[in-house]
Amino acid sequence: AVKVIFKNDTTALPYDFDLRYTTTTPLSNEQCPVDIETTLSNVAPKIGETVRLTTTLKNITSQAVPTTVAIVGVPSGLSLQPWQLKELMDKEIVDYYELMDGYIVFHFRELAANAEKVMHLDLKADISGQYEAPASCAYLYYTNEFVDWVEGLTVEVL
Repeated sequence: AVKVIFKNDTTALPYDFDLRYTTTTPLSNEQCPVDIETTLSNVAPKIGETVRLTTTLKNITSQAVPTTVAIVGVPSGLSLQPWQLKELMDKEIVDYYELMDGYIVFHFRELAANAEKVMHLDLKADISGQYEAPASCAYLYYTNEFVDWVEGLTVEVL
């Protein structure tokens, strides 16, 4: 909190205050009808081990919601297994996925009322180091002003 106090109330003192900041996790909007959570099974794997990335997407309304998107940050140093992505589509857990710089994007045509989708991906620890994934988020495709954000996952590959 910033507070400006004038000791002499009779004389106005012109002032200007400029504040700028950055954040790795933007603020969530309470009007977002979906909720996202991400976890890693092991935050200190050894090279060659697998780490389970679990993404849980929930429709928190009592109505079906259309065109839901979950954008999940993947820590560098860990790699996706392509066969698992195909399996998510084959088992109809997701309708479509795409890969973007540091993210896996899951698309859903519709989430039923109060539905919960859980996506498990076993990531391979490839390169030693400390990594932080970008923040993950979920929203409805046509109302991307209402977004639920979660902090990016961190991992240290030994």
